[in-house]
Amino acid sequence: MGLVVALESEPGVAIAGDARVTEDGTIRSEERRRVFDFGTVGVGAVGDGGALDQFQHRFGTALRSQEFEIEQGPDIEGVARIAARQAEHASVDAAVRDVVGTVAQRDADVGGDVEVWTLPADAGGT
Repeated sequence: MGLVVALESEPGVAIAGDARVTEDGTIRSEERRRVFDFGTVGVGAVGDGGALDQFQHRFGTALRSQEFEIEQGPDIEGVARIAARQAEHASVDAAVRDVVGTVAQRDADVGGDVEVWTLPADAGGT
């Protein structure tokens, strides 16, 4: 399935993902992209390979469409709604971040729900 981690802190949001694909305990590839850059929007997604490709394509297309319709592009809530629709359609889970205006993170799951996850400033330990 893969792993994507998205963390939001005061200075910003970081999204990281692994690149390993395994099947029946055997490593099949070390080159699967799970984190994608769309200019001012970053997204990480987990799911099957074909589903990730479908999500990346559909999310990028929908995001560009919204940028043309709304002069400065959608805010993080709009981006999260786009991600949730496309995540549900492709059967992936995704986390998005927006670096325009307020930096924020939202998680979009297969069910089309959008969640806001934040950690207290002191949650990182030492």
